[in-house]
Amino acid sequence: MPGTSISFLNIYEGSFKYANEWYFLSFEQNRSLLIMELEGHERYQYVVFQMEHPTEAAAEIKGRIHAFSQ
Repeated sequence: MPGTSISFLNIYEGSFKYANEWYFLSFEQNRSLLIMELEGHERYQYVVFQMEHPTEAAAEIKGRIHAFSQ
């Protein structure tokens, strides 16, 4: 199902396909975005969403993935 976009307000919500890659987007402004590239997911190559402190959240996710993979 296609996502909803209101480009002049920078609002993107839902699934989008660009250049044969699927993205899941959920943000209202182009700042404080967490962008995750997925490997091996059957549909999405990227998940992008707006949140407070995205750098800290990315570090937490990377730490948990590292701990899980050991």
